[in-house]
Amino acid sequence: MDPSNHKDILTEQLLHLVDQYESLANTSFRTNFIDGFLNLSRANFNGGGLRTYGVKDFDLRSYLACKNIKSGPNLELEDYLQRQESKKHDKEPEYTKKDQTTKQNQNTAVSSSVHRSKNESISHTEEFGNSLYKDPINQFGALVPYQLREAQASFNLALINSVELVNLQNKISSIISQIEQL
Repeated sequence: MDPSNHKDILTEQLLHLVDQYESLANTSFRTNFIDGFLNLSRANFNGGGLRTYGVKDFDLRSYLACKNIKSGPNLELEDYLQRQESKKHDKEPEYTKKDQTTKQNQNTAVSSSVHRSKNESISHTEEFGNSLYKDPINQFGALVPYQLREAQASFNLALINSVELVNLQNKISSIISQIEQL
């Protein structure tokens, strides 16, 4: 293959990736953060000054992170809470009220045994089975304003966009180094 033709192909790929990066950074990523902060301020405003949602209201008890970024050739966002919920809905048959009470008692017993053995490592399958992942929005109570849930959704999308941006940056850097070698 002709080196100049290969360089042209790489340059075209580079321009395409830079265009993707710029459009993602300037539209989705930026917009999701703006929407998140706007909805957070709306939730605080709707509280009438009696209830605000911020750092001073955080539940500082220790619990497992719901999201993790898995490194590799490409970064990948793992959402443990979403997987836990999907597994819960896939495996949960229709129970009678008596069966549900029995299951709750079993979960409580298993959960307390897990908390007693904190020094032991817990596999993710055990964590999913015992519902150790909790939605962070619940630290503000069971009934939170709609705007707060919208803020959480916007920030989650911004996190997804962040991972995509880093992956695009890595691809751009790789192509630039390939072009420089030619």
